[in-house]
Amino acid sequence: MFDVFSKYRWPFIPGRGKTLLVWACTLFALAAVGAAIQSWWLAQTSTNTINGARFHDYNNYVIFKQSFYHLLVQRDLYQAWPAEHWDLFKYTPTFALFFGVFAVFPDFWGLIGWNLLNTTVLAAGVLNLRSWSQREQALGLLFLLPELLISLQNEQSNALIAGLLLLAMGGLERGQQFRPALWIVCSVFIKLFGVMALALIPFSWRWHATLFKAIGITIALAALPILVVSLDFYWAMMFSYSQMLTYDHSVSYGMSVMGWLQAWFGRALAIQIPKTPVFIAGLVLLISPALHVWWTRVRAQGLCGKWWGEGLPASSSFRALWLSSLTIWMVIFNHKAESPTFIIALSGILLAYLHGPRTRWDRVLLIACWILSSWSPTDLFPSTLRKEWVEPFQLKVFPYILYWLRVVWLMWTTTRKDAWSLSTQDLP
Repeated sequence: MFDVFSKYRWPFIPGRGKTLLVWACTLFALAAVGAAIQSWWLAQTSTNTINGARFHDYNNYVIFKQSFYHLLVQRDLYQAWPAEHWDLFKYTPTFALFFGVFAVFPDFWGLIGWNLLNTTVLAAGVLNLRSWSQREQALGLLFLLPELLISLQNEQSNALIAGLLLLAMGGLERGQQFRPALWIVCSVFIKLFGVMALALIPFSWRWHATLFKAIGITIALAALPILVVSLDFYWAMMFSYSQMLTYDHSVSYGMSVMGWLQAWFGRALAIQIPKTPVFIAGLVLLISPALHVWWTRVRAQGLCGKWWGEGLPASSSFRALWLSSLTIWMVIFNHKAESPTFIIALSGILLAYLHGPRTRWDRVLLIACWILSSWSPTDLFPSTLRKEWVEPFQLKVFPYILYWLRVVWLMWTTTRKDAWSLSTQDLP
């Protein structure tokens, strides 16, 4: 299926099937440990400072770690702490409590544990997709490895989110309810845009049960910080969190569609591209194929037809493309998207390629996303080209925009035919 690789047996890829999978998983583990050791070692020898405070080469980990201790002593999680780290904590209080699992250890071991969690969950997500052969799973892991390393070197949680969403997809394909609900809700408590993955649930069997479980898990996880803080402090933190997110929305374009439009057209026309209209247009394009499937079913059975209990019928390819579209959209329409975030979108690209038609055009887009995303931020890419073209013109996000539009088109055409036949099977 993964013919961009499997059609040509490259000599440097060792083994097939299980053997290759073991090699890929080993490289994932080595990447996690190696990135953690590199970050820790650089921090020991660094003399850099920001705002008078010591600069940590694993700054994001320090932010997560300190949020746990701030929570325990009931200090505002969302204010600046320049004496401890630069940048703000932008996650939920529940995530701050969860990070205590790593914060209690010395930074060296905590970093390794955090990176291993990210790589393990991402690898588990790929291995959980039952429609892929072992060779395809292994090649998928190798395809994601360079982008994963970028995320690990920044101690980010993006690989964890990508893995949770893939785990949820695999669970829903198996007819599970509790586990997919848990994985999706966990992604939301890490970064709020994970809430978009709830749109997978209506396409699953007995989706009401899954949704109710997701609501119950959400309430339980949201209430966990109350075990260590007062209720008044908890509500104050939630208000501070909302204020931080509101301010955060207005300060940058990020590596997003909005940033690309500003780089290509805004500067030339000397205007500021408005974020909200672009975001709304992207949201309409995102949900339109799924809404069409829903509307077709409503026309066939009415608002309270059999679909209401059994779920919206769609082929496995349609559901895979739906998750692919969601994951790519989460990144390219995120005004704070940065290079380490793209492991989420690249996972969606991989999912779309394996379940799409795989034409020559799809291969070109796949390779463009891989090169401009996974390799352009590294020293292997010419620095002049990176600084004069890739970064100023947002070339990293551009092929993702094209691929996302391609996925939306496929949902409206090739795979939508499957969903259409299922949606109209009981029409009079």
